[in-house]
Amino acid sequence: MGVKGLKRYIENNIRAQYGNWIINKKRYKTLITKKTIEQNFSIKNNNSLSLIVDAYAYFYCLGDKLNWFIFDNLNLINLLKKQLHYFLAINNLEKIIFVFDGINIPLKAETELIRSNERINSVKNFYKYVISSAKPNGFNKPNMLFPTPLILMTFIQILLDAEKLYDNLEIKFSLLEADAYISELANKYNGYVLSNDSDFYIYKTPGYINIKSLEFPNKFIDNDIDDIDFIIKYELYPRQKILSHFNLTDDTLPIFASLCSNDYIKIDNYPRLKLHFKNYKKSRRSTNGINFFIYKNIVNFILDMKDRVNNNNNNNNSESIEKNNELTPLQMKIIEKICECKPKESKIELELEFKEILMNSINQYHFIPINDKNEVLPYSGSFDETIKSKILLLSKDILESYYSGKISSLFLNVLIKNQFECIQYFEDINKCSCWDITQNIRKKLYELIFERNFEQSNHSNNKIEIEEINRNGSIINIRNVIINPMNNKKFNSIDDNFVEYLNIFESNKQEIKDLPYFLIPIVTSLRFLLNEKLKLNKFVYRNNDKIYSNFINSSNNTINNTSNDIPKLYYYELEALIASSVAALTLTFLNKDNFMNDKTLSAFLMNKSNKESRPNYSINHLMNIERRSLELKNSLCFDDLRKNKTQFENSIQIYAEFINVLVFNSYILQTLKITNDFPEFSSFYSMYHYLWEESYYNMVDFFKGSKDKKISLIFNQLYSINSNTNKISENNYINNLEEVYSIMLNAILVN
Repeated sequence: MGVKGLKRYIENNIRAQYGNWIINKKRYKTLITKKTIEQNFSIKNNNSLSLIVDAYAYFYCLGDKLNWFIFDNLNLINLLKKQLHYFLAINNLEKIIFVFDGINIPLKAETELIRSNERINSVKNFYKYVISSAKPNGFNKPNMLFPTPLILMTFIQILLDAEKLYDNLEIKFSLLEADAYISELANKYNGYVLSNDSDFYIYKTPGYINIKSLEFPNKFIDNDIDDIDFIIKYELYPRQKILSHFNLTDDTLPIFASLCSNDYIKIDNYPRLKLHFKNYKKSRRSTNGINFFIYKNIVNFILDMKDRVNNNNNNNNSESIEKNNELTPLQMKIIEKICECKPKESKIELELEFKEILMNSINQYHFIPINDKNEVLPYSGSFDETIKSKILLLSKDILESYYSGKISSLFLNVLIKNQFECIQYFEDINKCSCWDITQNIRKKLYELIFERNFEQSNHSNNKIEIEEINRNGSIINIRNVIINPMNNKKFNSIDDNFVEYLNIFESNKQEIKDLPYFLIPIVTSLRFLLNEKLKLNKFVYRNNDKIYSNFINSSNNTINNTSNDIPKLYYYELEALIASSVAALTLTFLNKDNFMNDKTLSAFLMNKSNKESRPNYSINHLMNIERRSLELKNSLCFDDLRKNKTQFENSIQIYAEFINVLVFNSYILQTLKITNDFPEFSSFYSMYHYLWEESYYNMVDFFKGSKDKKISLIFNQLYSINSNTNKISENNYINNLEEVYSIMLNAILVN
C-alpha cells in the first residue's frame, strides 16, 4: 500500500526517466527452445545490470493480466515463464533477485485488518458478478485480487524451479516485510528495485521502477536486429529526483512519508494534527513546485522543525535527545521538535503513543543488516521486544527451511505472532467459510509446527493460544484456539511421519499406501473432504448406489447438522472433482508425451514401473511444461450453469472447500518434512497438478446425468487430445485415464 496518495502524485507531477533493456535474441531463443537447461548467463562488468524484484508486487502485476473466473494455473505458469525468459535474456544482466515478504509486524495490524475487509468485499461483489454477468471467454477480474494460497504457492514453486536452472536468478525470503531488505540488496548490487509499492520512492536505492510501467515485446521476431524490436521498456525514478522535487534529504524524506500516512501510522487517527497540516500557513519559495497543498504544508512544517533544530545548534543550546539505534541524530531532533510544536490531541492516549509510532514508522525506511548469504539477520529490524524474543527462539531447522522455500511463511506467523489468518478467496460469502472444512486439521497443524520448532529448543509443555482470523458472514471474526504441543516429539523417522500424515487425513489404509505416489495427495484430500461431509450429514448420494452405501454404513460419528450455510457435497460433485483431477494430471504425471508406449503407461499406472519405464518428470518440470494432453472442446457454457443457479452456487462452494483441503495437505506435508525426505513429493508444494477448475464445472452436469459411470465416454465427449507422439493410441490413453479414475474412487471409498 505504501505512502497515502504518493504514487499517483509522483506519476502525475515528476517526469520519469524512460529507458529500455535490449533482449539478446540468441540467448532468448536458447531459453525457450530448452537446448541448454544449465548455463551460466550471468555477466559482470562496468555495464552490468542487477534487478531486485518485490516478488508479491510482481505476482499481483501478473494477476492483472489473468482471467479470475474461471482461473487456470496454466495461464499463470505460461505467462510467468514467458516474462522470466525475457528478463533472463537481457543483455548484460548480472542477476535478478526475487524477494518474498515474511510476516507483518504488529505495527501494521490496522492496515492488515483494512485489507482483509477489502478482500471480503471484493469476493462478495465478484461472486455476484460471476453468478449473473461473467462471460466465459471474457476477462473476468475483480476490483481487488484474492488468490488462493495454492495460486501464490504455484508462483513461488515456478520461481524456485527456475532458480535451479539459471545462475543469474535468485529467490530470497525475508523474515519480515521485505522492503528494507530489497533496498539493501539494491544498494549492495547497485541494482534497480522493481515494485509497485510507493514506499520505494522513500528508501535510499539507486533507482525505483514501477513494475506496471514495464512493456514487454509483443512477439519474438527471429532476426539479427536486437536493439530495435526486442526490448523491455521501463520508467525509472532515481531517488535524487524525488528529493529535489520535495526539497528534502535522506533524513527528512522518511519523516515526510510517515506524516503523509503509510502502513504504519494513520494521520486520520490524529484529527488535530491532520487539521494542522490542512491549515498550515507558512510557505517557502523552495517548495512552490509541490502541487498538492497537503504535501506542501507537511514539507514546510518539517523544514520549519529542521530550522528550529539548526537554530538551537547554532545557539549552542544543549538538549537531551533520546538515542535510537536506527534513526539518525537529526531525525531524532526533528521528531522532538514535531512533538513539541504540533497541536495536542484531545485523547491523552493518542498523544502518548504518537512519538513512538512516528519513530517506528520512520525506522521502517532504514536498512536491515544482511549476512554473506544475502539473508536478513533474524534479530534485525525495528519491531517490539516480544517479536524479537520470539524470533530468537526459532530453531535452525525452521529458519533454514524457510529461507530455502521449503516451508510457508504461515509457519512464522504461527510461531512468532501466535496467529493464523484464513485468507479470503473466491466463494459464496453467504455460506459458512470454506476454511471451516479444515478446522480440526488447523489445530493439528499448529501443534506440529510448534513441536517441530521445539525439537531443537528448550520449551515447557505449556498450553499455547493461537489467534485465528476468519470471517463470519462478511465480518472478520477472531477465534482463539488452545493447543497442547509436545516438547519431546521427534521428526526423525520418515516412515512414522508418513503414517502420521495419512492418519491426519483419515487415510491410513494399505490400499492408499499402494497407490502411485502422485495420487496419494489428491486421494487423501478427497477422502478427507468426503469424511467431513459425512460427519455433518452433508453428503448426498443415490439410495440404490451400493458403492457409496457400503462406505457410508461403515462411517461413524455422524452429526445431524441442518444448517443451510454448510454446503452439501453431492455424489456427482465428488466424481467431478476426481475426474477433473485426472484431467489436470495430464499436464504432468499423466501427460501422453511422457510415455514411450502403451506398456509403459499401463505399468506406471499400476505402480510397477522401473526407472526405465517411468515418465521423464524432473524437478524442473514447471519450466518445461506447456500444455495438458487433454483440451476442452468447448468453453464452459455459463448460460447452462445459470439455468440451475442453486447447483452452480453449491459447486462453487464445494470447489472452494476442495482447494482448502489441498492447501492443508501441502502444509502438513511441509510440516512433517515429507516434501524434504521424499524428493518426489517436493513437487506437491502447490498441488498445481490436481487443479483444473473449468474442467470441474464442465463435468458436474455430465456426472449428474450419468448412470453407468463410463468415464471414457465423458472424456471423449468433453476433450480432444494434444500430443506430439502417436506411440500411444488415443483410445488406450483415454481408457487408462478411466482406470486412474477408478483407482482413485476405490481408494477414497476403501473401508
